[in-house]
Amino acid sequence: MVRIERVNPSVNRLVNWVGKNTLGIYLIHIMVLEAIESSYLGFQINMTTLSPVIEVPLLTVVTLVFTSLIVYGLTKIPYVNKVVG
Repeated sequence: MVRIERVNPSVNRLVNWVGKNTLGIYLIHIMVLEAIESSYLGFQINMTTLSPVIEVPLLTVVTLVFTSLIVYGLTKIPYVNKVVG
């Protein structure tokens, strides 16, 4: 995959993992966004709770973390990992 020189090896692994699982992240991220905005996860992040300057980066990071965890779990299931990762 892509090799980023002069960067921490753990960052290289993270970037490569996200690169390999981009399709799964893309397919699942909208469900995670809806769950966060509808407060199904116990908290709500939307335009009424935070300023957009804070909300957009926070929502991006939270969505990426939750989506990555879901995709990681799905890649451990046989046959499903062919679709997701």
